[in-house]
Amino acid sequence: MKMRLMSCAVLAYLVLLGQGMSHAHPQKAAIATIEPNARTGVIEIVHRFSQHDAEHAAHMLGRSAESIISDPEVQQEFARYVISSFSIETLNGDEITLEEVGYEFDRGYIWVYQEAPLLSEVKGLTVRYSALQDIWPDQTNTVNVKLDGNVKTLSFTGRTRVNSVLFDAPLDLDREDHGHTHETKSHKHGPDTHTH
Repeated sequence: MKMRLMSCAVLAYLVLLGQGMSHAHPQKAAIATIEPNARTGVIEIVHRFSQHDAEHAAHMLGRSAESIISDPEVQQEFARYVISSFSIETLNGDEITLEEVGYEFDRGYIWVYQEAPLLSEVKGLTVRYSALQDIWPDQTNTVNVKLDGNVKTLSFTGRTRVNSVLFDAPLDLDREDHGHTHETKSHKHGPDTHTH
């Protein structure tokens, strides 16, 4: 009986230890949003990565973990890596031109900004997103698409690097006044890249 109680106690300890370890290594995850800004007349794409993940990614890409904070070249290299891992196109396969706007570090996150022209008569989009999936197989990238008045969420996990979204009606962003949840921002390139 004592042996059985001791075995249960050891098993419970190992389970708790395993839970503690799983909390010590949070899931690798990034979030991006695609939404219009009627005031500026563009679609804004905003990528958000945790500073912790960016530091590890810099190390695994051959740079020191600290360099992502201290070295503007490494910061720009990471931003360009994110941009190269992301693209959108129409369901017909027409690629949508994305402009690099800038990046910034803020409150433990790295933010990377892109813009695209407003779209019209588009029934859906195909999104490609593979950031950090070549480094961590368990990386999860989530994209929230807010173009037709609703939020549609795409998830990129494991080997999934391409996803499509259908809109409830063809987009007509040129003529409709779509609200935008962020304040108008100005962007600039460089180590302190993004100012409000």
